[in-house]
Amino acid sequence: MNRAWPAIVGLWVLCGCFEAHEMGSMDEPFAISVGRDASVSSSPDVGVPDAWSPATCANAGSHPCAANAPPVVWETFNTDSSDNSGLIDIWGSGPNEIWAVGWGGRSQRWDGHTWEPANLGTPNTLNKVFGCSSTDVWAVGEKGTIVHWDGATWTLTELGTTTTFFAVWCSGPQDAWAVGYDGSVAVAQHWDGGSWSAVPSEAGALFGVWGSGPNDVWATGSDGIEHWNGTTWWHAFDGVVEEPLQSLWGSGPGDVWAVGDYGTLAHWDGSSWSWAESGTYEYRNAVSGSAPDDVWAVGTGEPSFHWTGAGWNCVCDNAEDIRSGVFASQRGEVWVVNGRGTIHRGTY
Repeated sequence: MNRAWPAIVGLWVLCGCFEAHEMGSMDEPFAISVGRDASVSSSPDVGVPDAWSPATCANAGSHPCAANAPPVVWETFNTDSSDNSGLIDIWGSGPNEIWAVGWGGRSQRWDGHTWEPANLGTPNTLNKVFGCSSTDVWAVGEKGTIVHWDGATWTLTELGTTTTFFAVWCSGPQDAWAVGYDGSVAVAQHWDGGSWSAVPSEAGALFGVWGSGPNDVWATGSDGIEHWNGTTWWHAFDGVVEEPLQSLWGSGPGDVWAVGDYGTLAHWDGSSWSWAESGTYEYRNAVSGSAPDDVWAVGTGEPSFHWTGAGWNCVCDNAEDIRSGVFASQRGEVWVVNGRGTIHRGTY
């Protein structure tokens, strides 16, 4: 199983009005069926308002993007370098220090001016990078690979497992989670500041993880949404989500976004989850934000999505092929990596 390269559905991308649907609360288990109930048409052109005028996206023709989408200027970096081919994810401690990781252990580091190749000490594919500070950064990937940056050196952790880790998140030096899949069940490993240890989870596979603190951690995967309350992982609802959820990001305990297959977008407001009818059947692989009203979601096919606090807008970009990772470094700046290994910066 390789989360970074989901099967691509050959459907035209159309952005519709995002209509919220109640999913359930923490106090009451719930079942949801994303994109399959009677309120969602099976037609790929569902919900496209006539008021939207088409905007031309480079490399992908014309898409009906919202007229009030912010103007974004895109720059492309290192497109001629083989060192950054096959990048999967991107994260930084700020606009002047950003890491990008990917296939075969390839990595790039941004210093505020240029991207340079970095050696993370592993030949294994790295699926995710995340940190708590510029001196506390984790990257995880295939064959149980976990590497850590202390501000000076990347150190490889040997777990003695073949687990493929898809995501990592931390709240501080003594609290980090790495989640993934070992071929049969989900894997959740916890870092306590001294060692990693497995924590049981009943999910089928886990692809994303994010939390507001040690006792409030969310994970997404093939079976929907899991929650860690400081003691145990439990299903945030009963039932099965029809489409896997790939990635999570939040600004705090009352504002969390989850994205996934077939355009799935879900939001936690502190008491319940609701999902948004995106009007696209393209996969959403990653989500990142700088504030509650500045959130980006990217995936297969154009356009990308931008949340302004009032609604989701479609934004055309230059990131051809699969957009596998996104990092909103600050308001007005977003970074995207794609399947061809190019790195894009959007300013707005």
